[in-house]
Amino acid sequence: MPVFLSSLNPHLQKCLMFFVFLAAMLSLLPACGLLHEEDGREVSVQEYALGPEGEIAYKFLVAQEAQDKGDLETALNANQALLELAPAPEIYAQAVILLDQNNQPLEALRLADEGARRYPEELPLRMLWANMLYRQDKLDEALRILRECAPRYERLGARERKALMPEITNLRQLIIFLMLEKKYFVEATALVNTIPGAERSPLLLYYEVLGLRSQKRMTEASAKLQALLKTYPHFTDAWLVLAHDQERIGNFKKAAESYRKALENTPVAELYLRMILCEIKAGEVSGTALRVMEDDSGAEIKLRAAMLFMDDKHFLQARQILLSLENDPELSDDVALYLGIIAYDNGQDIPEALERLREIPPDAANRARMLHLKTLLHIRLDQHDDALTVAVVLREDYPDEKNHWSLLAELANRRKQYKMAEEVSREGLEQWPDDISLLYSLAMSLSFQKRNPEAIPILEEILLLDEDSVMVLNALGYTLAEEKHDLERALSLIQKALSQKPEDVNILDSLAWVHYQRGNYNEAWRVIKKCLTGSVEEAVIWEHYGDIALAMNKQTEAISGYTRALELMPENRAEILIKLERLNK
Repeated sequence: MPVFLSSLNPHLQKCLMFFVFLAAMLSLLPACGLLHEEDGREVSVQEYALGPEGEIAYKFLVAQEAQDKGDLETALNANQALLELAPAPEIYAQAVILLDQNNQPLEALRLADEGARRYPEELPLRMLWANMLYRQDKLDEALRILRECAPRYERLGARERKALMPEITNLRQLIIFLMLEKKYFVEATALVNTIPGAERSPLLLYYEVLGLRSQKRMTEASAKLQALLKTYPHFTDAWLVLAHDQERIGNFKKAAESYRKALENTPVAELYLRMILCEIKAGEVSGTALRVMEDDSGAEIKLRAAMLFMDDKHFLQARQILLSLENDPELSDDVALYLGIIAYDNGQDIPEALERLREIPPDAANRARMLHLKTLLHIRLDQHDDALTVAVVLREDYPDEKNHWSLLAELANRRKQYKMAEEVSREGLEQWPDDISLLYSLAMSLSFQKRNPEAIPILEEILLLDEDSVMVLNALGYTLAEEKHDLERALSLIQKALSQKPEDVNILDSLAWVHYQRGNYNEAWRVIKKCLTGSVEEAVIWEHYGDIALAMNKQTEAISGYTRALELMPENRAEILIKLERLNK
């Protein structure tokens, strides 16, 4: 008899032995699943009158074939038919599992209940029933039906008990697991203590550790954990608990060793990467990076390891690992992206990073991120025209991401393409009417076009959305000052911004300008001079310096301010030249 048949009940064995004969006969027929009459007409197997045992065998064949092919619905139908023809614990269990896989948990639970009640001595079926109850958050009921099984084992003799020990252990493990899930921690640990030492499985000892930890009995739990690992050094979960504890107290070197032990038993990527992270945090940076490059862990894992180094700001080591992967055709796009991110973060190798991003394949998985990074790298090199060109492509190819719109609008303002910035902002705001970045870019584009009366209401709208935004407080205060409108409020707004960034040169300039517009020249002069204590490369601040100096009758200083402003190539160059010519007459 085949091995797989020996575990089934006698009736089902008999039926399936018949199936072996039937399957052999069917294999000789000319068409798969079809028979032929003498006149050549094809008819299905069901048209032949199979006996009860033949019908069972046929349904079993259908169920097995459908399950092998992943056809859950057909397998389930065949199993349901088997339940009617030849009900057995194994058929019930298979039907419950198929129902669960077919996303019918309530029907699976009903059938598990029916099967367990029909065969009350079948522990596997009862445990499956308990598991389905657990899946429906009915933990107390699951515990009850499992505990009902316990007395039957107490009446067994030593020999019978030994033979059934795997079954007894499975039952105990599921009961204690459910107790822990219900937070019955004291009861769970007490139950473990009632089990003779020789009958305690590694999992039961592990559950005891979890129960003690949940009761904050950490010293006992630690001792039990160490004893568990000494006796069962291949128990992965115990090593993970120990590693977690060591991480929690900052002992990353020990944690890495524990993860290494876990890896010896369970070589999975997540444990390997966790070990790498602990080694990085333990300061073993260079050696760990070298080992990552030498390990036979696979390119994808090395890429993820490089990201761990990046996250911890170890850019040199991350770069080394990435460069070792550069020739992998499947990872080349990701490598180019992450090398670009490193270049942007540390300000080094930017031209090299841009060269890698020069031709971004249209089917690159990270194409949007690569284009965005390319834009930022151009900005870092002050290549604003190139940045604007890439930003246009980014917005056109990925229009559903609002950040692409705000980036393009901001760059258009920087390149003094104010009409473009206005159009992009307005079009973006049709999709995201409350987006602060787009509203701000629109307000700035209007302000740069000398349309302050239109910009002011937009800045007021932004302030309603974010009343503490330093950027908006300063912009609105300055714009009001430019218009000589509500100067008291302008002063209040700028002072609020300055309270958050007291050394910000642009806010100090706004403060000087509002004092100037109010006729408070002495205070304006004091503040504008404070602006120029550092290296200032903004023409408008030097122009304000000249205007305030002129108001103070400081002609030499005014000439100096206007001259420096002209050197910085301002948009209003003609206006400043007129001011300078008047002073030189």
